[in-house]
Amino acid sequence: TEANEQLQSDLGLANQRLKVTRQSVQKLSTELEACQAEKTALEKQLAELGDASMTSAGSHTAKSHTQADWKHLENRVRTTANEVSRQSEVIKALRAENEEQAIQV
Repeated sequence: TEANEQLQSDLGLANQRLKVTRQSVQKLSTELEACQAEKTALEKQLAELGDASMTSAGSHTAKSHTQADWKHLENRVRTTANEVSRQSEVIKALRAENEEQAIQV
């Protein structure tokens, strides 16, 4: 039964890791949604600036700044999406480990 206790302990740890990973994925998903909303807002702002006449130097500077923000935001979205994918793979692995340990118990 010592092996059984060890398996129970391992199962508890796997469940705990799974819970933490799920929380991380949920947080990253929320951040991804926020980044996508910000991206949409910046796209709209960029489109509005593109429609306006670009006669003054101030308008040109605002457009450049917006494009810099756009690139930064795209990088954040890409990074967050990659992290969500990575966390998803970790969850799958932990589920498989959890199921395996549950079967052994």
